[in-house]
Amino acid sequence: MEIRQIRLFIAAAEEESFSKAAKRENIVQSGVSMALRSLEDEFGTELFIRNTRKVALSDSGKQFLPAAYEILNSIQKAKTIISSIENKTDEIISIGTETLITHCLDLPKIISKFTEKNPQFRINLLDGNFLSSERSLKAHSIDLSFISTSPRTAKYRKLLQLEATPFVVMVPGHHQLATSEKNLIDIKKLSQDVFIDFPKGWSIREHVDAIFRKEGIHRRVEFEVSCLELLSKLVTNNLGIAILPKKLADKYQLNQKMLTSCNQILPLWIFSLYSSRTGLELAPIERAFIEFLKKYLEENS
Repeated sequence: MEIRQIRLFIAAAEEESFSKAAKRENIVQSGVSMALRSLEDEFGTELFIRNTRKVALSDSGKQFLPAAYEILNSIQKAKTIISSIENKTDEIISIGTETLITHCLDLPKIISKFTEKNPQFRINLLDGNFLSSERSLKAHSIDLSFISTSPRTAKYRKLLQLEATPFVVMVPGHHQLATSEKNLIDIKKLSQDVFIDFPKGWSIREHVDAIFRKEGIHRRVEFEVSCLELLSKLVTNNLGIAILPKKLADKYQLNQKMLTSCNQILPLWIFSLYSSRTGLELAPIERAFIEFLKKYLEENS
């Protein structure tokens, strides 16, 4: 049994696909198939149930998966011990983030203070929208990611919830809702409005689209922008309305109204820190960063 086989087994189990496991581990698919067949021959049993659509763990495979994680965790611990003995403690962590989250969380300051306190650690930061951040997490090209919580993130390991804020509608001064005494507005009343929103693939757009789909309401999105300041200026200049998490909307002096759907407040916009490691233990640098982040948030809340 080789370490490479263990890594490929875990990749295939998590991806439920030999081709995706091959892409994740940067080898050809035939290499994955051969390595896993060899592992099955060594065990004398099939670890996967194979069909044309996907692969799934057999009963034996399900029993072996926790042990496979334990093997890789033990190897990581051994590497950490050897590195500390030889003073080779320079570690790198790759962190992804949705651009919009940086409006709520001062990541540059957090990273600067963390590396100042821990000079043996280095951080690579990858900025993008929700879709690109989620794909990077899935491909294991990043270790941690600050992304919004959605059904797509359920498969990942949530380490820390950082924000939960309701959605509000931002309207220009001339809009009829701006002078309304009602603070709670049903989204059905917005069906005739022109919307300003982020492009598809951004978490806020995904959330708002899902809410309107659920209500069976078609909405007109005539302006798609990736800059929060530009979005607010478009609203200010009477070009449309926008739905934003209150935490972001509060940055601008615009009329706000809380939104309801079927007499209920809309689901919150939640963002959290996720790990691409599902069964594996966190690396020392990951644990150090999480503990630092918790302390930073407590001191700056």
